[in-house]
Parts: sequence; structure tokens; C-alpha cells
Amino acid sequence: MLTDYTHSFYESRIHKKRARDKRVRRDVWESYNSASVTKGAMSSWRQIKDLGKVRPERVKKIAKELLKRYPDKFTIEFENNKKLLESVSKIPSVRLRNRIAGYITRLVAISKAAEKAEAEEAAETSEEEEEEKTK
Repeated sequence: MLTDYTHSFYESRIHKKRARDKRVRRDVWESYNSASVTKGAMSSWRQIKDLGKVRPERVKKIAKELLKRYPDKFTIEFENNKKLLESVSKIPSVRLRNRIAGYITRLVAISKAAEKAEAEEAAETSEEEEEEKTK
């Protein structure tokens, strides 16, 4: 009889904890949803701009080190980066290699977009300066 009482108490405590965790997650989701997503848009975690993908620290560290060593070899193509990783380094698992290649792809895409934005901004400022000189 004692074991039945202990077991049901344990189950009820776990049940309460899960319910509390569910409420907390819902509250967090609603706060992100109201802050980041426009009204009328579908509620999807991909639409929330504040959230990013979670990656292990070792994936980030290895990817950044490889980008420092070989800055011109990596591209925005995942398959090319994956093959390049096989030839450049010895990574023990396929899953880790794919995660590193994906993160490298993302970093390269972000840096190319930043370079493009800087070039456009520089072109705009030079055009404005030329217009001021002609006036």
C-alpha cells in the first residue's frame, strides 16, 4: 500500500511539473509571437526573427577556425563545402561534418550579403557626392 501511495504522489508531482513547463513555454512563445511576428501572419517558429538555430559550441569553433584557415575555398553551396571538409580535415562522424558544413555555408552567405550591402552603400554615397559636386 505504501508503494502505491508513493508512486501516485511521484506521478502527480511530475504531472504538475510538466503542466507548469507547458505554461511557461506557451507564455514565452506568445511573447515572441507578439513581439516579432506581424499581425495576421501564420505563427511559425521560422518567422520569429529573434530566434536562431542552436548549434553546439564545438561546431561553431571548428567552422570559424576552418574559415580563418581557408577563407576563399568555402562557398554558399552546402554540397561543395561538405566535400571540401572531407578533403581538408578529418572529422569522425558524418553528422558532425554535415553540421559544420551547414554552419560554414551560413557564415559564408551572411558575409557575402554583408559585403554586397556595403558595396551598395558605398556606391550610393559616391553617387550622392558626385551629385553634390555638380550642383
